[in-house]
Amino acid sequence: SEESPDCNRCKMKKNKGDRGRRRYEVRDMPKEEWETYVFVLNEMNSLSLEEGRNLYGPLFKTMDYFTVQHSVAHTSVRGDQGHFGAHLMSFHGVLTLAFETTI
Repeated sequence: SEESPDCNRCKMKKNKGDRGRRRYEVRDMPKEEWETYVFVLNEMNSLSLEEGRNLYGPLFKTMDYFTVQHSVAHTSVRGDQGHFGAHLMSFHGVLTLAFETTI
């Protein structure tokens, strides 16, 4: 699997897959990690896909990517492909993993 480089802009360490995942109740996040998380969300909202990948590597995705993925599943002509069924947890789990990989 591909790894992102260490980030010189926000001091986030290289993504090491599942070993690097930490989940917090947002109010329990250490202040430094919260500030890094907010910085990353701002980058995902403000950079183009090309700019983000040039800065952070091939795993970078924009916030628009996640918005479109969710919207397309929700409004599919086949019916809602992300909610109201056994697929709810799988769909959102995959979307969450992709989001965590980006950050």
